[in-house]
Amino acid sequence: ASAPRRARRDLSHCIDEQSDRACALAPRERALPTLAHQPMKKANRQTLAMTSLAIDPPASTILWARLDRPGHDHCRLYRLQDGWRLAGSAIFFEANACSLQYEVVTTSDWRTSRAAVSGQIGARAIALRAQATRSGRWRVNGALQPQLDGCTDLDLAFTPATNLIAIRRLALRVGARA
Repeated sequence: ASAPRRARRDLSHCIDEQSDRACALAPRERALPTLAHQPMKKANRQTLAMTSLAIDPPASTILWARLDRPGHDHCRLYRLQDGWRLAGSAIFFEANACSLQYEVVTTSDWRTSRAAVSGQIGARAIALRAQATRSGRWRVNGALQPQLDGCTDLDLAFTPATNLIAIRRLALRVGARA
């Protein structure tokens, strides 16, 4: 068996407005506001909070301020019985005002098992869910995404919070590289 890929992919995924099918994953360098988005249908307007419940108060709470443009991010890291839950909110401006809530759930060894992003980019509603399968494949909003096969991390490019997951999994010391 080959070693798992350590590639990281941006979860800047969208739904094709014309056909309701999943469109290609955007490269990490792609700016978030350039994505195509579909307004959420009435049935999908419910909160995207995942069902994992925290056992204790957050293990860590972090606040970042953007230096390159207006914006900030606040996240909380929770210890679960079988892993970790990273939940936060990012508010920033990139051609439009953006307000995104996110949640990433990992296994106890810091492998991403699922993620959700919801909120607004300008006037457009965003609702994304990603789920890893046992065989190392990924579904985004229910559709298989072959370009993500074997990936262990999902990088939400609009927040530095998801970098924590790879750093913890690799157990890097300060100044070390992978």
